[in-house]
Amino acid sequence: MADDLPAEWGRPKLVAKMFGVSTSTLYELMAEGKIDSFLLREHDAARMGARLINLASVRKFFAAQAAKQKQQKRQTEKRSDEWIPNVPSKA
Repeated sequence: MADDLPAEWGRPKLVAKMFGVSTSTLYELMAEGKIDSFLLREHDAARMGARLINLASVRKFFAAQAAKQKQQKRQTEKRSDEWIPNVPSKA
């Protein structure tokens, strides 16, 4: 049954709640093309419709951000592990 399948798309308020971010953050990510969404509407309905966000694209974006931060943290720790002798300057 289709009800047993996990959701692939969600409305902005639901997606914001699911991922713990604000709807404005989601709209910014959509505007920047970092997550996928589309406006579901009837052909003749110019201003009405439902914005749907692809959940996989949100997961992918957040996973990439987490990996990026993890890599940056490793690089910072590696630099702090490098020993630099404390040589007094001759004044």
